[in-house]
Amino acid sequence: MHRHQLGPAQCIDVAVCVTWNLVVAGLVFWIVGKVVGNRVSPAVEIAGLDIPEMGAPAYPEYITPLAPDQVPAEQIAMATARMRVPATA
Repeated sequence: MHRHQLGPAQCIDVAVCVTWNLVVAGLVFWIVGKVVGNRVSPAVEIAGLDIPEMGAPAYPEYITPLAPDQVPAEQIAMATARMRVPATA
């Protein structure tokens, strides 16, 4: 290949790689979501993942840390309704 032919070939290569990765990643994410789920419970989502995942609150000087079991039931119900996710026990 000559130098002036490399530009279009590389653009095609980039487009193919990006498309392939988007399709494969999308399929994997969709399959994982259907098989095991890829969201946390509404209570954990409202409280944040800092304490459950890391064991310590992030930015404690700006927010009051809240454990998932401290989230009011009304807030969980509202969040579940907004997310259109079936409530879990």
